[in-house]
Amino acid sequence: MKILQIQYVLKIAELQSFSKAAKELYISQPSLSQHIFRLEEQLGVPLFDRTTMPLKLTYAGECYVEKARQILNLNNQLLREIEDITTFKKGRLILGVPLFSGAFLLPVILPMFHQKYPGIELVIIEKTSSDLEQSVLKEEVDFAIFNTPSHSEGIVCETILTEEIMLAIPPDRKSPLNYSVNLSELKDKHFILLRRESTLRQIVNEYFKLAGFNPRIFIESRNIITVSQLVKAGSGITFIPETIAYFSGIPRNFLHHIEGSVQSWNLVLTYKKGRYLSKLDQAFITVAKEVLSNFKKRRR
Repeated sequence: MKILQIQYVLKIAELQSFSKAAKELYISQPSLSQHIFRLEEQLGVPLFDRTTMPLKLTYAGECYVEKARQILNLNNQLLREIEDITTFKKGRLILGVPLFSGAFLLPVILPMFHQKYPGIELVIIEKTSSDLEQSVLKEEVDFAIFNTPSHSEGIVCETILTEEIMLAIPPDRKSPLNYSVNLSELKDKHFILLRRESTLRQIVNEYFKLAGFNPRIFIESRNIITVSQLVKAGSGITFIPETIAYFSGIPRNFLHHIEGSVQSWNLVLTYKKGRYLSKLDQAFITVAKEVLSNFKKRRR
């Protein structure tokens, strides 16, 4: 059943005349009659009683018209919704973010995206980075943002922010530290670190290995917010990415570069390889990159 056939039948039923309907539809009457004849042959029943004037519907025609109006309304509704989607007036994105750093990322990215595309619904899924990778592969999310490039060949990673891992050290008036610090000078200090399974901790372990000592770990935590607050309270030293340091309120005089450090902290936006990127998907990637780039410039 074609939409054009439905429109022809409804117009004939409305005007009760083939000739009047043909005139409004800008089609010749013989051509219109042929369309309806083929439809009736296909259905196996006549839709119009041609022995009456004005033209009347048969019982089959009445059933057809009732359902045809519903179909046409649904088709019109679908076309409007598709138009809304293609013009970003309507749509939905499912975004995966890390359990803790998502609290810092979302307030930066989402307000600008919502301002540009207020009709788009954003569904937020919070998981660990490793779990987010699996969600991307299973297509449970459209995108996932986390701080470790995926090692899976089935995932595409786009870097949306590159920043430095800093040392956060409570100021010590007796022995002031330079802005850049040689990690080996801190071998007798107490460290507050994330647990071993975290991506940041795996990088930090490499730092200690290069510095030639095992750290004196005072506290381990799964939560980087907890770690940052303990450092602010003067309980020890930690490693922290610039953005998280900013959002957790660690003062600038706590933050120091690590001498000889070449390891950057990449925030990546990931999606499944081969996934078709709609215009909406591309718009989200563009906004995320633009907002985080501008945010980093403003902070400095």
